[in-house]
Amino acid sequence: MATTLRMSGVALAAGALALLAATGCSGKIDPAKGEESIRKTLSDPSIGLTVQSVSCPADIPLQKGNVFTCKVTVANGDPVQVKITQKDDEGNVELDYKNSLFVPDIPNMKSALTNVEDITCPSAVALNDGKGSLVCNATGKDGSKAKMTFPIEGGKIKTDDVKVDLA
Repeated sequence: MATTLRMSGVALAAGALALLAATGCSGKIDPAKGEESIRKTLSDPSIGLTVQSVSCPADIPLQKGNVFTCKVTVANGDPVQVKITQKDDEGNVELDYKNSLFVPDIPNMKSALTNVEDITCPSAVALNDGKGSLVCNATGKDGSKAKMTFPIEGGKIKTDDVKVDLA
């Protein structure tokens, strides 16, 4: 019998809007502005990642509809891909990291796991094409300790395949 948990996490879709136009009349996206915008967005307390490095391509023309990818490495070494879509010809862009990042909804997880008193999870997990694992430490209502591994596919927790290792 499958267990249904109402925990979706925050699959971060189209995120922050930013202005990345280079100063002057170069007609290009400024990669330094893109890197700073991504660093600021992913470091925001709602996501809470420590960004180690960001690399965006150079020589991207300002053109509505253009899409390019920046590569991010978070503090634990995990890669995060950020897709950037140009919304206009003036450098306004939208950041999308839904297939690269999963932010768990801890309060929802706690309420869905009826025998769990407390659960501690990372604030965010880097994904590879929407797949990854969320590893959390849990304390049962009886005081027992366990490591719970939640597989993630398509940016959502696969509730049928949760692995529980008792401590």
